[in-house]
Amino acid sequence: MRRQESIGVDSTASAALRTRLASVADTLSWRLDTVDKLDQWLVEHPNGLLILAPVRSPTDVGELRENAREATIVSVIKDRLDPMAYRRYLGAGASGLISQDQADTTVGLTLRAALEGLVALPTDVAASLAVRLEEMPSGLVLTSTEDRVLTLLVEGASLDEIATVVGHSQRHVRRLVARLRTVTGARNRHHVAATAARWGLGDTARPPTVHTPGATPARN
Repeated sequence: MRRQESIGVDSTASAALRTRLASVADTLSWRLDTVDKLDQWLVEHPNGLLILAPVRSPTDVGELRENAREATIVSVIKDRLDPMAYRRYLGAGASGLISQDQADTTVGLTLRAALEGLVALPTDVAASLAVRLEEMPSGLVLTSTEDRVLTLLVEGASLDEIATVVGHSQRHVRRLVARLRTVTGARNRHHVAATAARWGLGDTARPPTVHTPGATPARN
């Protein structure tokens, strides 16, 4: 375990978050210091544990990591429901991740794991990362309907089934698929599905979800 004076928390974190982290540190018998100048603190504590505020981006983590290869840098992120946020922070060099909705006991476990050189992840996040071979392009913006169509393609749904699920005509679904081919650079809809699967969309073990028989797709 690190020496008590080597535990610091980003001063840009909210007062509520700093109070909560201080409570967790107290439970672990650590003293948690507030840090204003992150770079300077890491120079003075090259083997320390620094907890970054949610406002710090993966780019910020990467820049700090460049000058502090051995430090333990843990980022607090806003939303644990986005597995790719975890991937971006870990890829930038974060030693561990805490989400704001985690219980104090889980926060403590994450901090202790980071100090041991391990990464503790929520089970659902770990499962999602395990099937994502690459990240969806950051510039790709999809509507909720396009995202649903893409997921259904990965799950093997036919155009007729997709039309039923999303509530549009097959003609409209074909237009959506054509746009998805364009934005993903795919040759056909099967290539679209393969590309999306690499992003971790869909559940190939689950059959497509369709409406009950007799449902009539909306017409455009």
